[in-house]
Amino acid sequence: MTATNDLRLHDMQTAHVLAQRMRRIAEGQWAFWLEHGPDRECGGFHGQLDRRGLPMGNGEKGLVQQARHLWSLSTWYERREPSQELAKLAQGLYEYIIEHFADRSNAGFFRKIDRNGKVTEAVHQVYPEAFAVYALATYGRVFGDKSAIERALRCFEAFDSRVYEPTFGGYDLTGDPPWQTPGANKETNTHIHVMEALTALGEVCLEPLVHQRLREFTELTITKLGQPAHYAHLEFSMDYTPFGEPKVSYGHDMETSWLVLEAMRVLHTKRVAAPLPERIGHDALEMGKAAAIGGFDADKGGYFYAGITSGAVTDREKVYWVQFEALPALVRLHQTGMLPDALHRLTRTLGWLEQSQVDGKYGGVYWGVLPDGTLGPYGDSKGGHWKASYHDLRALMFAADWLEPISKLDSAPRIG
Repeated sequence: MTATNDLRLHDMQTAHVLAQRMRRIAEGQWAFWLEHGPDRECGGFHGQLDRRGLPMGNGEKGLVQQARHLWSLSTWYERREPSQELAKLAQGLYEYIIEHFADRSNAGFFRKIDRNGKVTEAVHQVYPEAFAVYALATYGRVFGDKSAIERALRCFEAFDSRVYEPTFGGYDLTGDPPWQTPGANKETNTHIHVMEALTALGEVCLEPLVHQRLREFTELTITKLGQPAHYAHLEFSMDYTPFGEPKVSYGHDMETSWLVLEAMRVLHTKRVAAPLPERIGHDALEMGKAAAIGGFDADKGGYFYAGITSGAVTDREKVYWVQFEALPALVRLHQTGMLPDALHRLTRTLGWLEQSQVDGKYGGVYWGVLPDGTLGPYGDSKGGHWKASYHDLRALMFAADWLEPISKLDSAPRIG
């Protein structure tokens, strides 16, 4: 047997072990969310959970978290457990979102409600509404609910007509996300998640505007948000001049790399909009590769939070979603041959998760772990407005299934 064949066999064996490890972690995560997440008294999922998974706080629920849980329920049903129990739970959450978050137009969705279902933030914001589109399109596809897909389309059309900026493309987000720095007009995080939402909607909807925007957002993610140093700048002026100091968000860049490949897959298979050039996929992988190298903790495994373009790490907290977004990114980098030691980095990242980020006593994962081993500012709480079942289950399902496909849902990545 040649050295090349030996290496290929070793990689296949390693991939099998890694896929099984990710499926085991996912089972543990799913068990935690299924037991503790649903609010069986008031509906939806609990807004905040403590370390043991018990409800805490004032019970307020956000559209982002509820939509993310709906996406997870639908996708777990599709990929892992097509049971009547899950179908009923997903339907209940879908109906809860429609009943309590939808505005009177039945197109947009408000940002937050209290535990009793009363709107507390009657705000239309692109980021949470993009997750509503993502969840409703996925729920509608998995369960064959055309009304959910239609609601997703109407929601997209509503925020697109509100904030689309035709001169330079993309969305004018001035004053839209509350975290955006005053003076900035556009920001990366919202744009990549709109791309993600349109990828899901484009799977089940052939409306030309959906695919035109998906193509535009996929291209601008690499050509406007992406920079020559292979990272996505975080904020911009209206014409995409970078706003503020350069900062590399390792998790976002790895996430972006594989989300672009998924968007290109849908554009290629549906063929509603013109195809994108192959360099878009290649440059997305270069972005993922730069983050996979620059943010990696070679000592303990896993990924730091942020750094600068020179390669220096500036924020060494290990945030849970960064670790999870590394998994599908590393799989795609391995499969495309862009990062020869991707499986090694994946192995070390899983080791970090299993040993230090997963709570072996109560289940779930900690938000962040500092270099000295103590928990970060988020503490030991397990659920919140920004912490739902989405980053962990999505990454673990996709990465495991891409390494070892178990259904027709999965295939090798398409770059061009």
